[in-house]
Amino acid sequence: MGESSYVQSGAKNSKIYERLAAIVGSRYVSDSEAVLYTYSEDFITFERSGKADFVVMPKTTEEVQDIVRLANREHIPVVPWVANLSVGALATPREGGIVLDMRRMNKVLEVNEEDQYILVEAGITYADVVGYVNRHYPHLRVPVTYAPPATGYVASSLMYGMTDLSMAYGDASYFVNAFEAVLPTGEIIRTGSAMSSPHWNHHAALPDFGLIGLFIGWAGTTGIVTKASIKLYPKRPYRLDYFMDADTVERGFKIQRELARTGIIDDIASNNWAWGRVEAGEKLPFSEGRRPGEPELSSWVSFTANTEKELEAKDEIVKSITEKGGGKLTLFEEGIKSFSKGDQIRYFKYLPVQLSNDISGARGGRAQWVGGYAPPSKNAEIYRAVEKVYDKYGYTQAGHPIQAYNRLMDHGHEGIIRYNIFGSKDDSPEIVEKHRKCLREIGEVMRAHGTILYKAPPYFARLNWLGTDPAAMNIIRTIKKILDPNRIMNPGQLDF
Repeated sequence: MGESSYVQSGAKNSKIYERLAAIVGSRYVSDSEAVLYTYSEDFITFERSGKADFVVMPKTTEEVQDIVRLANREHIPVVPWVANLSVGALATPREGGIVLDMRRMNKVLEVNEEDQYILVEAGITYADVVGYVNRHYPHLRVPVTYAPPATGYVASSLMYGMTDLSMAYGDASYFVNAFEAVLPTGEIIRTGSAMSSPHWNHHAALPDFGLIGLFIGWAGTTGIVTKASIKLYPKRPYRLDYFMDADTVERGFKIQRELARTGIIDDIASNNWAWGRVEAGEKLPFSEGRRPGEPELSSWVSFTANTEKELEAKDEIVKSITEKGGGKLTLFEEGIKSFSKGDQIRYFKYLPVQLSNDISGARGGRAQWVGGYAPPSKNAEIYRAVEKVYDKYGYTQAGHPIQAYNRLMDHGHEGIIRYNIFGSKDDSPEIVEKHRKCLREIGEVMRAHGTILYKAPPYFARLNWLGTDPAAMNIIRTIKKILDPNRIMNPGQLDF
């Protein structure tokens, strides 16, 4: 869509700084090199860094509005930021400008038990939301993702994340009822029922669902969400959690699909054998491949019930399907007895969880995955194709075999699968470039098998656009141009 017209200059920056300080107060704006550095990249992936000119921390929607109006007048890029833990460098300031750190906007504004929603500000984290609900509404359940506690709750919902209730309902965007957002030109918009009533409980009967869609999946390029209403659910009193092991991914993915179709499961997720080892605390490179009897795919299966009889009936179905499919079930409480002390899967029942082992198991570790929404029936086929890419680049031979994770959603109608490469901050430029090339080829293979890549950095976003219907692309470009005529919102992230 072209380059930003923003040009830095010392005198101009000084004036912009003063105007930003007048909006949020001098304590909450910075242009110091040390502060800017901490926002220059995600310090996780192998994506290239950027550099902001200012970091600003607004407290209110009105402050966000004033900042965006200033940025739009001056053609200054704006990058919304909460934690930058997407493992996709989605909040990297690629073209300078203002990083808008939303973390001061972290309040729970309303909990409506009768209509089952929680209204929160956009800078709130998973730790904030889960902690609040557990303390004040222990009989309710809020959808939670497999991510660090510091992850932005609303941000994850905007980027098609997944939750521990996604099998029953859908990806994280499903749980959003309504938004308040500041558009790139400074107007405030409300979507869902909130755009036409004082309530935040549903999408509304108006032609509105597309308005919610203006912010979901756009990676902060269409505006800045400041409030969101998220669905709540009763916490059922009975629950069972199993590990379901399969000797091959073909068998394991098929059992997952059969379980999903029953309509009784809350959550199904899996690690392949190698990613499971990393989470158990084993460090790369491995000294050996798959061990005798080690399952190629280990899944997590969780379901809840209102009565003991209901739980027993569901349990019987799960056991029957798993046995017929050739899998092996182990109760969570039994399985973790044999786990090492550092195995993170022992905490999978108590999300969110800090993913320390996922970053190579050592300080200074880095990691990046390529993931997306694939037809669930294609998961095993994609796995085998990606396995060849790891072999091609020498990872398997070097003790870094294929690392895979998947999660089924909406009773098996959709699901994500992703493939990871671990590295280190001390990797040479040549090794980092090798990681990038391998990840890109994995993305290309996944796209060739019908996967829509998600939480995608620029290269992978372009892979999506290359296969997108031209008429749809024209509509997307038109929407973006109408909403953001000066191209200030997170430029360089979703350029078409």
